[in-house]
Amino acid sequence: MQTGMYSTAEVTNNFSDSGAKKANRRALDLWLLGGLAGAYISIAGIVSQVIGHDIAKFLGVGVTRLIMGSVFTLGLALVVLAGAELFTGNCLIVISVLDKRISWGKLLRNWTIVWLANALGSALVVALTVGSGIGSMNGGAVGEFAAAIAAGKLALPFATVFFKAILANWLVCLAVWVASAAKDVAGKVIGMYLPIMGFVAVNLEHSIANMFAVPFGLAQTGNLNLQTLTQFFLRNLVPATLGNIVGGAILVGFLHWYLFSPSRQIAKQ
Repeated sequence: MQTGMYSTAEVTNNFSDSGAKKANRRALDLWLLGGLAGAYISIAGIVSQVIGHDIAKFLGVGVTRLIMGSVFTLGLALVVLAGAELFTGNCLIVISVLDKRISWGKLLRNWTIVWLANALGSALVVALTVGSGIGSMNGGAVGEFAAAIAAGKLALPFATVFFKAILANWLVCLAVWVASAAKDVAGKVIGMYLPIMGFVAVNLEHSIANMFAVPFGLAQTGNLNLQTLTQFFLRNLVPATLGNIVGGAILVGFLHWYLFSPSRQIAKQ
């Protein structure tokens, strides 16, 4: 009997297949698809900021975070449905390694290229957003809101970013997982909504989302330069990336492979 979703074992097997394909894609394709994913997440970031920048004074912080998280679902929806390559979601390629479909070297190649391509796509949207003057909306309130977000992220200790990043990609990869279990577009969007809304609502640290949020916020204060970008890389992007790997590759990828992979179940027999 057909159902509207794949079983957990089927999803695990599908990720093993798709991860092997992703890891063997030619570099140019990874650069282009990674650039698109970085742009999609960044577009969701600016839309979320524009919509959420002044809600708190009317409805409170909690409702603001709920609405911003709901809007940010746009980013992952575009990535998943348009077939782009997002570093944080690609942490699930570890399933293909564990199934011995690809090598660790192939995994690291994919992660490296896609992470860098995500950064380029994010930088493009930062440039377009700054050039468009979106920060000046509502008398400059959007820009002030963006600057406060960037300052808050840069003020966090290394360990705090790391732990918040673990939680962030635990939720993001679960969103990808649940979306992959659905067989229709509506099911995929609904499936990814709650985890993405949750990670944004709790204000967690997603390395690729931060590639837009921090540079855009710094640009609003005229303080976007090599020194501040270096600080951003060392104090935020490094711990966020490491934490995202733990949350996605271990807490979702490894655990689901260990519990549900058909190939592992056969090996146990």
